[in-house]
Amino acid sequence: RQSLPKDEEGQIITTGPSFRAPLMAYRVGEPHMPVGVYREAYDDYVDRHPGLVVSAETGSGKSSNLGLYSLERGAPRVFVTQTRVLASRELDSRAQVNLGPYKDLAGYLTGMAVDSRCGPDARLIYVTDQLLFKMANRGALRPDDTFIVDEAHEQAPGSVFALGLLQELQQDFPDQRIIISSATINTEKFSNYLKDPCTGEPAPILILPGRTFPVKREETTEEVAHMMRENMKWGKNVLAFEPGVTRMRATWSMVQSRRSDDVVHMLYDDQPPSAQKAAGNPAD
Repeated sequence: RQSLPKDEEGQIITTGPSFRAPLMAYRVGEPHMPVGVYREAYDDYVDRHPGLVVSAETGSGKSSNLGLYSLERGAPRVFVTQTRVLASRELDSRAQVNLGPYKDLAGYLTGMAVDSRCGPDARLIYVTDQLLFKMANRGALRPDDTFIVDEAHEQAPGSVFALGLLQELQQDFPDQRIIISSATINTEKFSNYLKDPCTGEPAPILILPGRTFPVKREETTEEVAHMMRENMKWGKNVLAFEPGVTRMRATWSMVQSRRSDDVVHMLYDDQPPSAQKAAGNPAD
């Protein structure tokens, strides 16, 4: 297994830029999100325990903030897993905005060179769960890495296998940190799974509130298209969820066919990256 370089006093040497020195002048994260209130509690748990279970309601801001918190508290490398390439890319983009002049500390990896952005200074890395599983298998992880397994409730094969390997590695590397986060999760089950390898103590549980917006349910394509047109004519932005790409395309066709200056974007996982970026940044 790979070992980290150390100085004469036995301290681990971390390469690349760090923003620990000007910490008081520059603090990362999104304090307006519900998770911001629990930042100190998160830092305290991660400092004192090798494992943590985060049960967060929808809209808490966990996906975009927990990795930043771990990075700022001094973790040499932080991996945040996502089941979808789109999520890894968008979270990396959001992290760059939050990091400002330190944006090169963030990156994302998907296993495809054409759809990855991870420079030599990257320490906060959003990665697909399948790729993290492969990295763990080939010994590319370090004894003091931090891992945030996000959206654990989806139980995708990649995240399940990766979590199993990480938990096994932690038996040899107690300095590693494993955080499991999800909107719906069996907290007691995962708390016992992430027991402290030295003391056998279950991992602590951090519960975060969320922030949601009103949702109106429409049954047919025509109803969804009508609702979108009615809101768009008043200059409102509309986000509609459809059960599958076929329904999505039908609704898009009905709304976009009307003479209007409004632009309607589709967004789904198998789209080309350029189309996904256009949907996420319509002003561009």
